[in-house]
Amino acid sequence: RCQEPVTPTADSAQGLVLQCRSNRIPTSSSRFMPEAFWMASECPEDWLTRESSTEEAAFIEGNCTRGSSSLPPVSDRDTGVVYVNEYCAVCNGVTNIAPWSYRLSCSSELSTLIEDNSSLTLTQELIQEYCTPTTFEPPAGLPEGAPARECSPHISSCLPQDELAALNTTDLLNQERYNELVQNCTQGPFNLVTESWD
Repeated sequence: RCQEPVTPTADSAQGLVLQCRSNRIPTSSSRFMPEAFWMASECPEDWLTRESSTEEAAFIEGNCTRGSSSLPPVSDRDTGVVYVNEYCAVCNGVTNIAPWSYRLSCSSELSTLIEDNSSLTLTQELIQEYCTPTTFEPPAGLPEGAPARECSPHISSCLPQDELAALNTTDLLNQERYNELVQNCTQGPFNLVTESWD
């Protein structure tokens, strides 16, 4: 099992560093097929020197570049540019933002509850008990011609063997087999492989 690289690319039109990022919530085990989008992922180089409060600026920059990937991305309502999180938008001078929403996957138990009790009100407590957030979804109502730009993340490295072992992939626990997979993942031969989402 390989892992996605973090390969920034420059958006010369706006001077932004963009990364191809999945919209899947890291803690999700959902079978929804995730998508990937170009997202601004860094503060400008001069961000720390421009700000009067360097401690606050360092906090914002740290949360932009190393922040939790469970924070939702945000879109600039004026341009449609997507930022990894609100901190990245702030350090890039964007204030008119639209946070992405969560797509929920709910258990069949919730459907049964609703069917058995037609007067049941769907409360936040019920949602928290029976539903799990799976992906972030782009906001509606952005300017015409400024949708989130999709991308295709590529995989170029393998997970460490101890992480693979934690996934209960017993055929990968053999050192020789693992070394062969690492070599094929990084050096080829390369074949397009997709994950099954049945």
